[in-house]
Amino acid sequence: MPEKEDGDGTCSLFKHEGRKGSKYDLIIDKFSKSDMTSVRVESKNIDPKMLAIGLRNRIKTRQIKKIKVSQRGDNVCLTKE
Repeated sequence: MPEKEDGDGTCSLFKHEGRKGSKYDLIIDKFSKSDMTSVRVESKNIDPKMLAIGLRNRIKTRQIKKIKVSQRGDNVCLTKE
């Protein structure tokens, strides 16, 4: 999925037409392959509450035990255990 630089050092994900699979899978896959232990996830197109719910559902469906989603206000984070 393409990423769009916001100009403030963060990237927002946007929908790529013709994409197959979940938009949340790309986020989860990039994080699981990275060396980072936690990241904040942002999207201009998705409400933070819905983003957290979508990530949790994909993690549960894919039965990924090592990644957790947390949300505090508008901040959504992925953490490796």
